[in-house]
Amino acid sequence: MSTAEQWAPQHDPMHVEDVADFLAACPPPVHTSDVEAWRHRVEAELGRGALPGLVELLEIGSPAEQDAAMATARALGAEVWAVGAEPDLEWQVTLPGEPPRMIRPRRHARPRQL
Repeated sequence: MSTAEQWAPQHDPMHVEDVADFLAACPPPVHTSDVEAWRHRVEAELGRGALPGLVELLEIGSPAEQDAAMATARALGAEVWAVGAEPDLEWQVTLPGEPPRMIRPRRHARPRQL
């Protein structure tokens, strides 16, 4: 696959629930020896069409789903970085060919103080 084909947008983005189901069944591995096989599975079963759903999970997912979405988006070529710390954490997301944007999660590991 050429670089141009690799970065070309997919026509059929995956629904966020399908992406979440994949992450629940096939979470990012804990052991580094398993990362390469997991990355190949992500590319084969999700592909770049999953990126919109992964970005949505960064906003609406549980903290565990957000962490899995971050790792998966990175495996698909996106840059995803946590900015700040709970409960004020935000995600800086740069998808291939797009400018960076900030995502503010709706769910946090530690609730905000009232």
